Amino acid sequence: MNHQISSPSTPAVFGPAGVLPALQVTLQLAVHHHNFGQLQEAARLYCEVLHSQPGHAAASHNLGLLMLQLGVPEAALAHLEAALTQKPESQRYWLSYIHALNQLGHTALARQMLTLGQGHGLDGDEMEALADALAPRCSAGGSRSNCSVQRRRLASRRKTCR
Repeated sequence: MNHQISSPSTPAVFGPAGVLPALQVTLQLAVHHHNFGQLQEAARLYCEVLHSQPGHAAASHNLGLLMLQLGVPEAALAHLEAALTQKPESQRYWLSYIHALNQLGHTALARQMLTLGQGHGLDGDEMEALADALAPRCSAGGSRSNCSVQRRRLASRRKTCR
C-alpha cells in the first residue's frame, strides 16, 4: 500500500502581511523533510506541531507513518489511532491504521477495524484491495467447495457493510 503523507488540509489562512501561521509552516516543513527522507528532522517538527496542538490529526498521522518507517510499530499505531480519533471521516487515516495493524500481525483487529471503517463510509479501490489482503485464506488442504463458500460469505459480508 502506498502511504500518503498528509499535507495541511485546512486552507491557508494568512495573518498580518500575508504570513502563514507558524504552526502551518512547521507542518509544511515537516512534510517536506519527510518526503525527502530526512526522517529525524521530520519527526522533530511533527512533535513540535503536536506539542503546540496535541490533537492535530495530520501531524499525528504523518508521525505514525514515519514511526512505521523507523521501525517503531507500537508508537506508530498510537499516532495513527490518534489521527483517526481526531478525524474519523478521513479515509486515508482509516486505511493507514488498518494497514499498519495488518502489517504488524494484528490481522483479526485489522478486519474488525475494516468493518467499522466501512460503517463510517470507507470505500473505494484501496479499501477493496485491503479487504482482499485481509481475507482469510483457504488452507492448502481445504476443498475447493469449502474455499468457494468462504469467498461467498466474505463477499456477502462486504455487501451488507456498504
